[in-house]
Amino acid sequence: MTVDVVVVGGGPTGLMLACELRLGGAEVVLLEQRPAPSGLSKALGLSGRAVQILQSRGLLDRFDPGPVPASGFARYAHLGGIPLDVGRLLDSAPEGRYPPYLPVRQAEVERVLEDRARELGVDIRRGHEVTGLAQSAVALHGTGGDGLDGGRSGPDGGRDGSDAGRHGSDGGRHGLHSAREGLHSGRTGLDSGRDGIGGGRDEGVVTIDVRADDGGAYRMSARYVVGCDGARSVVRKQAGIGFPGTPARQLSRFGDVVLAAPPGVAPGMTRTENGHFALIPLGDGVHRVVTTEWGRDVDHDTPLTLDELDASVRRVIGADLAMTEPRWLSRFTDAARQADRYRAGRVFVAGDAAHIQLPAGGPGVTTGLQDAVNLGWKLAAEITGWAPPGLLDTYHTERHPAGARMLAFTRAQGLLLSPGDDAGALRDVIGELVGAHDDTLRHVLDRILHLDVRYEAGPYAHPLTGTWAPDLGGLSTLLNDARPVLIDLTPDQRLHGIPAGWANRIHLTSAQPDLALSQADPVSVRTGLPSTGTDTAAAQSGQGFDGMLVRPDGHLAWAGTHGLSEALTSWFGEPSAVD
Repeated sequence: MTVDVVVVGGGPTGLMLACELRLGGAEVVLLEQRPAPSGLSKALGLSGRAVQILQSRGLLDRFDPGPVPASGFARYAHLGGIPLDVGRLLDSAPEGRYPPYLPVRQAEVERVLEDRARELGVDIRRGHEVTGLAQSAVALHGTGGDGLDGGRSGPDGGRDGSDAGRHGSDGGRHGLHSAREGLHSGRTGLDSGRDGIGGGRDEGVVTIDVRADDGGAYRMSARYVVGCDGARSVVRKQAGIGFPGTPARQLSRFGDVVLAAPPGVAPGMTRTENGHFALIPLGDGVHRVVTTEWGRDVDHDTPLTLDELDASVRRVIGADLAMTEPRWLSRFTDAARQADRYRAGRVFVAGDAAHIQLPAGGPGVTTGLQDAVNLGWKLAAEITGWAPPGLLDTYHTERHPAGARMLAFTRAQGLLLSPGDDAGALRDVIGELVGAHDDTLRHVLDRILHLDVRYEAGPYAHPLTGTWAPDLGGLSTLLNDARPVLIDLTPDQRLHGIPAGWANRIHLTSAQPDLALSQADPVSVRTGLPSTGTDTAAAQSGQGFDGMLVRPDGHLAWAGTHGLSEALTSWFGEPSAVD
């Protein structure tokens, strides 16, 4: 039996992707090497775009906030250790401009997403490790393949760098396509459109070798495989996807420990001439202790001990912390690597399998969730038969530049964390600029929260196209089932008749245009992609504003006054026949 998609890796990215695929009608098997959840949490909370994504799927009410105190986090941010006073932005911003902080640990995120995946019918197999995979030649050459020969490992299969394991286990359209032969017309349920994809598409498969924790082994096949299996991704290596980047310069150690005596050091971040130190209270007497040093290296295959962490603390701050009862001890570095392509034939990578970085500002989970919601609906559309030509390729053209921009931001923060007078002078200058100018602070905060992510939409698109859609007309609820939404902003609702041929694929709602403009914050247009030359909502409104077409991942596929039918076809396939 050939399943639609095998997702490898049961962290937040893999679980979110599995949910997205099921919402889109694909059959999904998720393989996770760990026999049970670890209960450990590198990330201690979610903010910005991650919260918006979970809200768009109706999942926020499922979270138990847990013991992490929210009071000190919601108004705190830092840029490479430079504290940012974001309170004044939060106080003056329009309602909804900044999503609330969600003080939940990563283990809780995984629990909620796994429960949701099981509800949707994902076949989750814990204790099942992928040991190899191979693509058939037709799978490689029939889907925009890259010249690999279908073997188990391409020429770049081992090129993941010695730093890849140190981070734990866990553009857009180029034209408007108006025709596609053999297209199936839409989704009628979770498992609709299963028999035959039409359009003469190949039936290539990926073969996966699996070893179970009971010692058994088996082989399965899938139409697509997505590696969400972390920095040392087996899927990435077997698919021959390179993982270039920069080596580690910093070594960080952290432990969740009980302090036998008052620490004598204030909670927060402290920079010294010997490194960097952070102390974070987690509740119930447990603290997270983090040290960062430069010019040191260790055997990363040797587990961190409490003695090693204690010695690092003494070197960095010159004091003992009386640490006991370690709950979790680990290391990480500032090595930055990115997959050179997010797709190789029928194999994709996402999350830490696609990018690793210094966890400054907690970008890993947020970036992985964005990967998942970007790829999920597109891959489901391909499987169920309504995807327009080239849709799957936009996963790489959109998410690879976004990942590269995130890596550049974390690299810059790594430099700000560096020791020495030069780094100190740079920190002073940047701290002064950010502290004195609200626009600069807002821009930095948007980057930290991933609120500035915009996908390239072409030179003639409306400036809002590609940005995150404002929550109008009940949008956050309508997106719960991961279907596109058309928001009609015209007073006579004249857009309601246009999408008749896509009625089985999209939701339709209405809203007031003045509200749309007020919620389309001008900073959301600023990106690292080519400038639109427009920075104000007033200037945007000068182009006219009849409606918004929202993709399942929350980004705008179209906005403006003309070109709606072309955008519907380009993103969501040919219309169905209307009686």
